[in-house]
Amino acid sequence: MVRVQSPGNPEPGWSGTFNYVSFSPYRDGQDPIENRFPTPEEIMEDLVFLKDKTKGIRTYSSLDGIEAIPGMATRLGLEVTAGAWIDGRYERNEDEIYNLIQNVNRYPATIKRVIVGTKRSTAPISASKKSSPTWTGCAKP
Repeated sequence: MVRVQSPGNPEPGWSGTFNYVSFSPYRDGQDPIENRFPTPEEIMEDLVFLKDKTKGIRTYSSLDGIEAIPGMATRLGLEVTAGAWIDGRYERNEDEIYNLIQNVNRYPATIKRVIVGTKRSTAPISASKKSSPTWTGCAKP
């Protein structure tokens, strides 16, 4: 996996474009566990930096400001694989799934696929603008 640093750091010697990169917009001092999240301006700055370096990005959540990324990506012409992070917090899981579905319906041309899961397992789902998501499979932990 290649890691591209935030603006201000030297760029790696790369002359091509990545198909997709994993995108986590957290900077030094920010931590979702401690409820310190990037601002929309910081996220947009990072996306602008990535715009000519990749065709699309993969996100890991649909909460805490991350749900705004598909709209930002749309404005920049980036594709998105949108994620929902599922863990032991039932109400938060519902919010993750709800926001993910809302974004799939709002940005169907931008969100090419979704991934729902944790580090232990993922459960791919398929969703269309005209129907609610249906489970298509689940990897066992």
